[in-house]
Formats: sequence, structure tokens, C-alpha cells
Amino acid sequence: PIRLYDGTVCNLDELAIGNILTSGERILSIIKTKCDDVDIYKHNIEGKTFYGSKNISYYPRKSEDNTPINLLLSDESIKCKSGLPDGGKVLYHFITNSGSIPINGVKFVYHNHALQHILSI
Repeated sequence: PIRLYDGTVCNLDELAIGNILTSGERILSIIKTKCDDVDIYKHNIEGKTFYGSKNISYYPRKSEDNTPINLLLSDESIKCKSGLPDGGKVLYHFITNSGSIPINGVKFVYHNHALQHILSI
């Protein structure tokens, strides 16, 4: 669940363009990716569990240079043979006015960052 600036709570699939999160970010774009043919991974990030593809980037809570960590280069994630735990078939990417989106206290980097990183490899 994500809490919006006005106090309402919604799930990721209920977010809409223009929504403002409690942290102040405004949703500018939502990218939905069909994931029935994408490998899903269980990521342990700062003691919390997140599910997604291998190309997730986030800002670590304790960072000297504010450089995002790109999980594409990490072997710590666990591949989920059954896909998303809720059986969902869609992954969500959000672009905000700040370039990141906080989910459960973790500041994930905008969608294009992961793509730019992959293209530079």
C-alpha cells in the first residue's frame, strides 16, 4: 500500500498520473509491463522484501555520494519460479517529478535510470 498526500491509501495498481505521495512526489507517468514472460526476483532491500525484475535501482539509506545501487549487478536476489507471490502478471514502473518513488521507506530510482544503466553495460 502507498499513502497519498491527502491521507488516502491505495495499492500500486490504483495509483494514477497526478497523484501526490506523502513524501511530496507527483506521479508523472506509469509504465505497466506484462511480466508473464519475465523472470521475477525476490529482493531483500534494507531488511524489507520487494518483488520485481532484476533491473531495480534504489538509493541506499546510508550513502556518502548518493549513488543508487543497481540490483542488475547483484547476485543476492532470489529468482521466484512461480512469479509474483500474488499471481499478478504486471510490473509497475513510476516516473515522478523527483526521479524516485519511496515504497516502504526505500527510495527507488526512476524507470529510465535502470534502462540507462543497462544500455551502458
